[in-house]
Amino acid sequence: MSDERPIRSVDDLVRLYTGGGTQEEFQQARWAELPVEVWFELIERFPEHRLIIQDQKRVPVDVLEALADDPAVQVREAVAEKKQLPLHLYDKLARDPHHQVREGIAAKVDRAPWLRERLANDPSYMVRRIVQHEKYEKKSESS
Repeated sequence: MSDERPIRSVDDLVRLYTGGGTQEEFQQARWAELPVEVWFELIERFPEHRLIIQDQKRVPVDVLEALADDPAVQVREAVAEKKQLPLHLYDKLARDPHHQVREGIAAKVDRAPWLRERLANDPSYMVRRIVQHEKYEKKSESS
């Protein structure tokens, strides 16, 4: 495998994430910009490895959009926890029926301020608490 591009296929990606490479290759893989086709092939051929997105630093928006509708809560939670999301995904995931997914969005209400009020009144105590903590953190940073 080349040092420049440790991932050439979905099989390479799965191999690296299942312990079949060096630590250096794994770290390179986390930052690799993979073609959207590789991601969709992963979802289709290796659905048990969809959570690879948690460790990946660069996941195409098309893939995040598809995984935001995933039946597994853990996968939607992983999408919600990504640092950068398109604004429409913040809104979509803030409406998710599972509080774990909404918690991931609540931690980022500064990036989507219109969600603050909605999530401040969320049925889940943890979601409300995270929003309050974010509000407090913002206030103390500006002081």
